Amino acid sequence: MEHHAAAGTWIRRYAYEATSNRLVSTSMPGDPVDGPYSRTYAHDAHGNMTAMPHIAALTWDEDDQLRSTDLGGGGVVYYTYDAAGQRVRKVWEHSGLVEERIYVGGYEVYRKRDATGLVLERQTLHVMDGARRVAMVETKTVDTSGPFTVTPRVRYQLDNHLGSASLEVDGAKVVNTHREFYQPSGDMKTEETRNGQQLSEF
Repeated sequence: MEHHAAAGTWIRRYAYEATSNRLVSTSMPGDPVDGPYSRTYAHDAHGNMTAMPHIAALTWDEDDQLRSTDLGGGGVVYYTYDAAGQRVRKVWEHSGLVEERIYVGGYEVYRKRDATGLVLERQTLHVMDGARRVAMVETKTVDTSGPFTVTPRVRYQLDNHLGSASLEVDGAKVVNTHREFYQPSGDMKTEETRNGQQLSEF
């Protein structure tokens, strides 16, 4: 892969295991062209990635579902699934904080706790048209950082040709940029901005 930008150009090379086509390593600047490359990856017998350069360890259960991610200095994330294999809970322990997400169908609760207890809670309802998400209704119900009003915020999602949310507008038709992407751990990360200012990241 090559990246060309005004500030400079870089090339990343990939090495795969010959018998399984599993990613073994990727290059960094200064690595020999033909390898070995310095960023290495590990897998279990089923092909699940168990270590990456930026993730110390990933553990999987007997159904090949991700159970935990050791982020090294960034804490540990734990995952829980229901009988159908759908993720229903994620807990991230880091820096004296515990951040938790609970998923029940189209309903999600995010909670953040420190040593004193609950400091933030946000409830999100994902409104679907049967197949696609068309809106999100977010309501902050707890925030110990200061006074706030419990007011639902509605965000209408506009998707692209792949069905991924790429733009959103609020009830006043104010355009927000909305970007969703999957991380190597399988988690979806969302970033939102309005007029160049970051609104949220979760």
